[in-house]
Amino acid sequence: MSSEAPYYAGTFEASCSPVDAQAILFDLHRLGDPEPPQVNIDVWRFESLIAGGDIELGKRDGYGAAFIGGTEWIPAAKGVIGLDNYVEGEIASGWFWLELDGIARIEGRFEATWSEAEPVMCG
Repeated sequence: MSSEAPYYAGTFEASCSPVDAQAILFDLHRLGDPEPPQVNIDVWRFESLIAGGDIELGKRDGYGAAFIGGTEWIPAAKGVIGLDNYVEGEIASGWFWLELDGIARIEGRFEATWSEAEPVMCG
């Protein structure tokens, strides 16, 4: 990841995977710029992520999508997210890239704070 990559900030919170298991959802916006892109990354196998592994998106481990304007979110055909720092229930920082199926590649570094939304019951 280039040191020139855009910086994103946002939140992360509890979520559920497609098989109703616990997951983590990152909601990221480009820092200092309210314009798109906005990025959502749902990590279904977050135990591997917080243990220091990179998570491949678009397969069984997670899902990414971006809002780049217009009215719809565009799902990522593929992508990766990795963490540099993680404190459970407090803060996460790292990097990501998303490939939007021939439309665009979005990448950046991020810092997200825990969002204590309503409790999520999976399963």
